[in-house]
Amino acid sequence: MNNKSIQYNFSFFSIFMGWLMMSIFFILLSFVLFFLWKDKAYFTVLIFFCILLILSFEAFPKLIKFSSHYLKKVPALILTETQLIDNVNGKVFDWSDIKKINYQVNTQSNYISIEVKSPSKFLKSESNAYNRLIMKLNTSFFRGTFSLKPLLIDCKKKELVENLNVYLRKYSKHSPE
Repeated sequence: MNNKSIQYNFSFFSIFMGWLMMSIFFILLSFVLFFLWKDKAYFTVLIFFCILLILSFEAFPKLIKFSSHYLKKVPALILTETQLIDNVNGKVFDWSDIKKINYQVNTQSNYISIEVKSPSKFLKSESNAYNRLIMKLNTSFFRGTFSLKPLLIDCKKKELVENLNVYLRKYSKHSPE
């Protein structure tokens, strides 16, 4: 990387807590499934098993990916002169494609929203059907935004938002809309 890039790493605490919560949840759910099976509550077992499968397919692979990136020292976020590289979500944004960056604070979770100028460009490039659906919903309800999860990034949140906006102002080629 050149001297005009900034890298942010994955948060060890967030990854550790993810593994801890996932382990506790799977152990508790396994006990529930065992006792429900023992009581012959097969329909309830089916429902809980489906919940377990959904979580396994959604959360577990992401947790493995984040852990792998952390161990390999792959940065969670890289700001360069030309691009914002988001290794959390697997997205690369050219600064010229970004319209606005905001820090959203709410009671449940804080996130950084990235509003792009042309959401359809990113929608066409997404091959995963689930991610494409989420992107369509984001486009419909949130004007084409993507979100960064600052909880997974080891940094001071205000500093990250400031750096994102500095890079956006400095390296984006603002075209009249």
